[in-house]
Amino acid sequence: MKKFNLIVLIVICFQFIGQTQYSAGGGYTYYKSLNSPITWQGIQAFVEFPRTESNTFFLRASYMFPKRLNDSINVTAFAFTTSPQQLEVDRLRKSSFFSIDGGNRTYFMNSYDAGIAPYFSSHARGIVGTYSQSYGDYDETKYQAPNDFSKATSLLIGMGLNLGIKYQLPYRGALTFDIGAEYVLALYDAAQFMGNELTPISFFANLSYRFDWY
Repeated sequence: MKKFNLIVLIVICFQFIGQTQYSAGGGYTYYKSLNSPITWQGIQAFVEFPRTESNTFFLRASYMFPKRLNDSINVTAFAFTTSPQQLEVDRLRKSSFFSIDGGNRTYFMNSYDAGIAPYFSSHARGIVGTYSQSYGDYDETKYQAPNDFSKATSLLIGMGLNLGIKYQLPYRGALTFDIGAEYVLALYDAAQFMGNELTPISFFANLSYRFDWY
């Protein structure tokens, strides 16, 4: 079944690439969740396939640079006879996420490949979040850290809308900028991403260069 799904995906990609016109590009991406202390920055790359002069399908991959946080926690003794019962140790936490989003885009005033054109998009997003933590030196045979995992992964999904503007350059290609919002849900959250690194209401922005093939 997995082989069949892979074959279908490859066929769909070749059908898109076989079209007379398509675009690819990339650039800077920004992501911020409401009431989260973390501001994400990263890189993104995308492909865009026109269906009509004003309507396209896009697919984008984004990678957010890892965030590091140094703090300290208390580790607790296994046995009541151990003294002291708690020790304070240093902790290093690191998190990041990778996402793929795609959807429909509609251009106004001008077409997909001409002039200045505002655009509106709807999209769905899949997010894979990773989290790791490590501790300073302590006797692990006598003490236990509050969280017993060193690495974990979370899987989340989001759906949202965004608005942007495209400026077609005098030579082949275009500059694009868009901002948007989405609602995020956790499907599997072993890394405890939801509520910490991300929250349900999230905002994003993308600044890109797009190269057009005819």
